[in-house]
Order: sequence, then structure tokens, then C-alpha cells
Amino acid sequence: MTMSLDLLRKEILDHLLSLRLILAFVLIIVLLIASAVLFVMDYRAQVSDYNAQVNANLSILSRNLSDGIFQAFSWSRQNIHRRPNPLGFLSEGKEKDLPNAYRVSAFRLQGPDYSLRGNPLLGDFDALDWSFVVGIVLSFVAILLASDGVNGEKQNGTLRLVLSNPVPRARVLISKYLSTMILLTIPLAVGGLIGLLVISGSGLVPLDGQDWAKIGLALGVSVLYLSVFV
Repeated sequence: MTMSLDLLRKEILDHLLSLRLILAFVLIIVLLIASAVLFVMDYRAQVSDYNAQVNANLSILSRNLSDGIFQAFSWSRQNIHRRPNPLGFLSEGKEKDLPNAYRVSAFRLQGPDYSLRGNPLLGDFDALDWSFVVGIVLSFVAILLASDGVNGEKQNGTLRLVLSNPVPRARVLISKYLSTMILLTIPLAVGGLIGLLVISGSGLVPLDGQDWAKIGLALGVSVLYLSVFV
């Protein structure tokens, strides 16, 4: 047990002495915070647009009620609007390509009704959300750490020195795996926590218990995803 802890401590310290790793960690944390800030700004615009559309629809309905209930609900075409997604910072995907509203009456459903919120010229670019940071940036850092943990020690000669001692190779590999996963989890947790503080502190994004559970599940899946690259 003591030997395993010593190996784990050695691997972590070796990685922490790398300037490349420190810069990568700072980049990941900055990207996660920037993702949260950009989401709050975009969510504010989405909520403003949603409230304006709903209020306009209610105004039309109220005006039609003066002609009678049958006229208001049977012949008037009402719009059913899609609420902004409070968890869009996790993974936006193609959500902005979805319709904003459907036009309905008592006899048929029309639509969908599109109201583009983004720049159509930037449609092929991925949004800066958490799935982008984890799927592209963190996975690349995971490959670098895993490669440096073996090839770096091989070039320095420390790997041969470690294996010359009566240490099981499986224990060495496990220590390298655990150290890499611990180091990858640190910037994800720090950047994610600060980002969540920015989002929840804005007072614009309503997050209930189910949303927090989904956020925790997303973080757990992210860690499992990163383990594939280690």
C-alpha cells in the first residue's frame, strides 16, 4: 500500500513539474469559465425573446376573447413557444436549429416557426460548451499526459530505473493511470465549479434538483470519457 502511494505521488509530482501541463490546466479552466459567461449572455437574450413572443401571443388571445370564447380558441391561431434550455451550457448541440414555436388552432397544427437566434454563417462551428471543452481540449490533454507518462520517462531513463526495482508492472501502470485521472479531474472540477457559480449567481438560469443531478451525471460521464484516452 505504501509503495502504491509512493508511486502515485511520484507520478503526480512529475506531471506537476511540467510547464506544459500548468498552461493546459489554466487554458481548460479559462475555457470553462468563458463558456459559462457566454451562456449567461446568450440565455439572457433567449429569455428576453421568449418573454416578448409569449406576451405578444397572450395579447392577441386577450384581444380575440372580446369576440367570444369560441372564436378565441377555435379559430385563433396560437403559438406554442419553446422555452430556453437552462442546461445549454453542458451541450448545446443543434438546439439553435430547432423551431422556436408551433402555430396551432382547434383544427390543425402549423409550423414549425423558426426564429434564428444565432449567426447562420457560424452554423458549422461548435459552440463553446462543456462538451466541446471535454471532448476536444481535455481529451487532447489526456493523450499528452498518458504519452508523457511513458515516453517521457523512457527518454529520461527513469522508467528503466523504476522497473529495475522489485515493483510489479501492473502497479506502475495503475499509478500512472490514477495520477493522470486525478490531474484531469482537477481542472474539470475547478473550472466547472467556478462556471456553475457564475451561472447560478447570475440569477437568470433556474436550476432545480433534477438539473443539478443532470450536471453531476454529466461530470461523471465526462470523467469516464476521459479515461478512454488515458
